[in-house]
Amino acid sequence: MRKLGAWDSAQRCMPVSEWPAIDRALRQQALLEGDIIDGGGPLADLRPATLRFLDQGYGRWLTWLHGRGELDPAEPPTARATTERVSLFVRDLLLVNSTKTVRGRLAGLYYMACALDPGHDLNHVLRHIARVRARHKPVRNKAAQVVSIDELYQLGLTLMATAPQHGKPRWGAVQFRDGLYICLLVLCPERSDNMRTLELGKTFIYKNGRWWIRLPASITKDKKLFTAPVPEELNPAIEAYRAYYRPMLLERRRTPLPPEGETALWISLWGLPMSAVYQPVTKVTRKAFGRPINPHLFRDCASTWIATTDPKHVRITAPVLGHAGMATSEGCYNQADNYQAAELWQDYVQALRRQPVEQSATMPD
Repeated sequence: MRKLGAWDSAQRCMPVSEWPAIDRALRQQALLEGDIIDGGGPLADLRPATLRFLDQGYGRWLTWLHGRGELDPAEPPTARATTERVSLFVRDLLLVNSTKTVRGRLAGLYYMACALDPGHDLNHVLRHIARVRARHKPVRNKAAQVVSIDELYQLGLTLMATAPQHGKPRWGAVQFRDGLYICLLVLCPERSDNMRTLELGKTFIYKNGRWWIRLPASITKDKKLFTAPVPEELNPAIEAYRAYYRPMLLERRRTPLPPEGETALWISLWGLPMSAVYQPVTKVTRKAFGRPINPHLFRDCASTWIATTDPKHVRITAPVLGHAGMATSEGCYNQADNYQAAELWQDYVQALRRQPVEQSATMPD
């Protein structure tokens, strides 16, 4: 196990490859899938993003123990998490991290330790999580970052409308791609990873004269099928991207396409499936609004818009955002499915637009 530096002691999350052998073995066992009778391990059904979150929190705990010389490779995971140690761990985290980060690290410690070494009392960790939550102070003022939905939608339309005028065709294709992505993200403010990995004919489907976003339960956070229609008025824009701009971007590739490359909807400047959308979206929104609006913040913009402009329909917030219930979204009850909510939401957005979408939907001559 390598020696830790000053940066490591304050921020590092020990990767799984460096965990003690007993922890790695228990984690592997907890990931085993079972059958309908026996069931799987406690980590078997977690989404990859959730598992990474828990790995990071638990890895941060192991880093802290190692830095203090208290990481005994032979000690069971729950035995390490004594009341005194966890209290000191929380104290040290609060010196360098926000309360939100501290809560996340503690959650990773609690849930991973319970999964690796079940049947032990770790309620003292839960009490620390509750105390940190009670003193939580947001580092960023999200309210100041929120932009109205019609402005975001208009930005997407403008990017597509002006893409043919770009002096460099491939950069024009990137601009059109970003504009279409922003429009779809406004109309369907799903989680950015799910939108980034849309695949033609699989999760992005043309049926009965319109396009549909259809996310299987296996990739959604609430483990439920998510289906949302795309307004028919965006059909020309989607066709322009699919038939003209996307092939132009694919021509740039210099390496073989990965298996998902043939159907990936979003293609990078280098002709490969996009691995991230954060930078392109924040770049164009910063230029347009003077501050970056990251893809996840679109969800805040959507919920804020619903609550402030049409509170009587606030219950559509949960299905629009893919939440299991309104407790996560606004503290109300969920009384609409995502299909109905998506159509109602899209009606609202289209009523606000200031520019007909057809102006941005045609292929250049």
